[in-house]
Amino acid sequence: MAMSNLKLADREWDIFLLGDLFHIEIGKNIDGNKVNRESGKTAYITRKEQNNGLDGFIDHEPDFLNNNYPVLTIGNETAEPFVQRYPFFTGTKVNILKPKQEFSASVLSFIAVSLRQHKFKYSYSFTINSTRLKRQAILLPVTSDRLPDLQFMEDFMKQIEQRKISAILSYYNGLLSNNKLHRGGGKTLDAI
Repeated sequence: MAMSNLKLADREWDIFLLGDLFHIEIGKNIDGNKVNRESGKTAYITRKEQNNGLDGFIDHEPDFLNNNYPVLTIGNETAEPFVQRYPFFTGTKVNILKPKQEFSASVLSFIAVSLRQHKFKYSYSFTINSTRLKRQAILLPVTSDRLPDLQFMEDFMKQIEQRKISAILSYYNGLLSNNKLHRGGGKTLDAI
């Protein structure tokens, strides 16, 4: 099956509990009000809902550094999952989901999308804490042995990435072509 033809509808799916797939622990508590987030060298991941949870770069005690990656992080109140591909520090109430078996960053991205489908259930009054995360069920594609189909998830995410890269390249190639046409006609993009 060619990677460009992978479809979710063509797969068998099954339910998995996050607690069966991941070791789930809460990040070490670093008080964000007491650290300089602009002069450090290591990512500081918090409960933010955007920018992969990144809330600046800090320097802190090495004992607080998360060196296992790739992993998923998810803030208790925001319930927004992100893939962390590099060492990082965490803010308060950030869960770290460490795979029980080796998962690539692409597989973790696929799982994050599946987990994101449950975000609506959680809020500041009903947080997605580590206890609830362990019991959270998600749908994943499976092999004939009913195991998570890691290869399919990897290939599917790479397919999406390739499509996005192609779209961006087409866009910029179009800009370059338009720029050349306008220059040839005596006009520049700045004059339009």
